[in-house]
Amino acid sequence: MPSIYPLLLPSRPDEVALMRNVVKKLEMGVDVPLVIDTTELDVLETALQTAPGRCLINSTHLEAGRAKADSIFALAKIYNAAVIVLTIDESGMAKTAERKLEVARRIFEIAVTEHGLRPDALVFDALTFTLATGDPEFANLGHPDIEGIRLIKQVLPGVLASLGVSNLSFGLAPQARPVLNSIMLYHCVQAGLDMAIINPAQVTPYADIAAEEKGLAEDLIFNRRADALQQFIEHFEHISPESAENAAVNPTEGMTPEQRLHWRIVHRHKEGVEADIDEIINRSLAPAPSPEGEERYLLPSGEGRVRVSPATKPRSIRSIPFCCRL
Repeated sequence: MPSIYPLLLPSRPDEVALMRNVVKKLEMGVDVPLVIDTTELDVLETALQTAPGRCLINSTHLEAGRAKADSIFALAKIYNAAVIVLTIDESGMAKTAERKLEVARRIFEIAVTEHGLRPDALVFDALTFTLATGDPEFANLGHPDIEGIRLIKQVLPGVLASLGVSNLSFGLAPQARPVLNSIMLYHCVQAGLDMAIINPAQVTPYADIAAEEKGLAEDLIFNRRADALQQFIEHFEHISPESAENAAVNPTEGMTPEQRLHWRIVHRHKEGVEADIDEIINRSLAPAPSPEGEERYLLPSGEGRVRVSPATKPRSIRSIPFCCRL
């Protein structure tokens, strides 16, 4: 998923000048697209004029009709910006997958057909709602997000999809949120999600989540049972935040160096990678007698073995190409 840098300024009389100064300061140190968040069109245009690269505008919708959206799409066309668009129209926030697609189609028609934006300049946010309220109206609002993303990506080829995944677990205990967010993220990505608002440090790969917790989370997301929320809350009531964090303190315990290295690469844990590589290479070194009596080492090579002295061993090891098959 791509990285972005959100830029939200408070409303104030000198917002145009402030926006210009902030963008100029950021342009030298931020190498990802800026997300411009302002309600003022002149401030938005100032940011788009000042930023050296392509920006992402956050955001527009049709809640008050299309006038504001038309103005934003016009600026996006002039400055080659992308736009986050929310599935909201005059009737409010779309809650079913079909309504999400209906609103998305209408926005697509305005932005692409009328204003000439490319489909990939539109980032549709299908909107998610917390499942922690216990209100029956919201109990069935998890899976429509997933299906809404799937429909939008299928029917409107080329567009992108985003979602504030963490909103789904708002109001739940801290130790319960990462599991629900991770499960939701997995299903949304399978449906075509391109980017998400979520804490990456709290994302657990789907395959690494315990079967019981996976089932509880999916019961809640897909509303498979009436007491899904109660069951989910009760399960995590007995798990402290500390124990939840320490449950996987060392998932590589008992693994061989090769297995540890594979696990770190697959799960994006860079700590320990060099040490594992060193251990694997060092283990392949074999002491060899030297005519001069100095202990030397044999390094495996493509054409037999290479003899090196202890003094040159570290540099020799660093020069050995290393390949890890996943």
